Amino acid sequence: MAWIVTFNSFKGGSGRSTTCLNMAAELARRDRRILLIDLDIDGPGLGTLLNLADREVETRGIVSFLSGSGAEPLDNHLLTVHLDDFAIDFMGAPLNADASTFEMAGTDLPDRMSDLKQKVQEKYDFVFIDAASGISNTSALAFAISDCICLCFRWSRQHFRGTMMTLSIVLKMLEAGNFPLKDFVLVANAVPRPFSPTETEIVEEIKKTINSVLRERLGGSHFPDGRPLPKIQQVWEIPTMKFYEQILGGESEDSTDYTSLASYLYDRSRQCQ
Repeated sequence: MAWIVTFNSFKGGSGRSTTCLNMAAELARRDRRILLIDLDIDGPGLGTLLNLADREVETRGIVSFLSGSGAEPLDNHLLTVHLDDFAIDFMGAPLNADASTFEMAGTDLPDRMSDLKQKVQEKYDFVFIDAASGISNTSALAFAISDCICLCFRWSRQHFRGTMMTLSIVLKMLEAGNFPLKDFVLVANAVPRPFSPTETEIVEEIKKTINSVLRERLGGSHFPDGRPLPKIQQVWEIPTMKFYEQILGGESEDSTDYTSLASYLYDRSRQCQ
């Protein structure tokens, strides 16, 4: 059964798309069957990171799926992207996408997303959805079919405060039980490497603050089913990413954090299944 993860962030510039892509690549290297979906219709970025032209995702992607009849097979909307020694199936959105293209589906959009969920269940191990930042109509569509939400944020006060607000919404979704949501993960991106004991202490204090908020809200350090609450994960600032967002090689020293993050997500998914 596919484990569906939506990557979301309170603000743009959180490293959400880069994290989503690198985690997908890391799990694909481990022979997991991966589907990657760019649901950030107004600002798609994964196609660019995968070096795909707009024309390649205009008729084979998430927009074509949502605006289609629903009778055609899922494969009609997929692109298989070969990267080094692994491959990822991709449903992208073109940079020139017109939202009205799939608005014709109107209130059928939730049904189309449910249909998507049914179609991916046996075909993939993981489905990663890169949703728009903030709580938007498209991110709500993704949340409604997700097993897990991965909240990404940069190491700044703006991102931290906004992420806490978004997290409160995620926790309410968990408490309400009206969604398939089973888990969430918090990822701090571009964390500056501390150069002194004082800076190290600041990093650790912020992590403690987030973890204490979670414990207070959920009344302990575990979910009701006994699973431990997720601990904040961090990706240290990667100098090469400042100038060129990319998929890092599996043997690259810079990819260590993504390797650990992918393992963490995989382990969490196994605990929930």
